[in-house]
Amino acid sequence: MISDISNIIVGVSAVVVAVVAVFGLNSWRKEIVGKSKYDLAKRLMLLVNRLEDEFGWARFSLSESGEYLERPRPPDEPAAITPIRNEWFLRKHRIQPLKKDMLELHEANWEAQTILDEDTSKVVGDGVKRLSASLADLDTSVDYYFEAKEEEARGISTNVDSEWLAGLRKTIYGRANDDFSRQINEVVVKFDSELKKYLH
Repeated sequence: MISDISNIIVGVSAVVVAVVAVFGLNSWRKEIVGKSKYDLAKRLMLLVNRLEDEFGWARFSLSESGEYLERPRPPDEPAAITPIRNEWFLRKHRIQPLKKDMLELHEANWEAQTILDEDTSKVVGDGVKRLSASLADLDTSVDYYFEAKEEEARGISTNVDSEWLAGLRKTIYGRANDDFSRQINEVVVKFDSELKKYLH
């Protein structure tokens, strides 16, 4: 009789321990998942805000001579070409941090698609596409614009449409409130608004 009671107590204790362990594991799992979502949301918000600043700097119209000192110059470079190549180099150099952070944003987007909810994943995915398109637009505008300017300085007739060239210049040299900047800011605002729910 005592051994039966003892066996029942041991059995009940084992069940209680198992139930407590399952609740503990579930609680621990929720905490880990919650922390992962928090960390990812914070990382995404920091990245898009940093990208907005980097777009602003890449498009800032003023430059300093020190920014293109690292540019390799051929000894026979014509004097008329030097300022064009200097500015071209400077603009490409300013885009480099954007490219680096955009790669990091793509990695974070992949994570977002797997651990964040469907609505948030869509906002993040759409925002990454828009920022990537803006970066590609800026990068190619720099190359097309300065290639055309160099050919013009060399006296090569290219029949380049002046409105197209003016549009490239507008993309390269921006202001905080122009259309290009507003599009970047729209993405940042959507990210911030959507991701705040993970930061509480």
